[in-house]
Amino acid sequence: MEVREEDDIMLMTVGGMVVRIAVSEIPSIGRATQGVRIITLREGDKVTSVAKVVKREETSSEIEPQPAGTL
Repeated sequence: MEVREEDDIMLMTVGGMVVRIAVSEIPSIGRATQGVRIITLREGDKVTSVAKVVKREETSSEIEPQPAGTL
């Protein structure tokens, strides 16, 4: 999965934990990049999904009303 600095990622576990973190907060260069911990799992819990959350700023010019019945 490819992410950008402005994106977030979400991790979900079997036990129901969900963590959302900004990609910009994850170190990418240097000694601290080896073994970066994003989530601390409880005993027996496992990560089931990782999803990219794309941040998008909307302006009034980007939001166009849709005629009824076209969605």
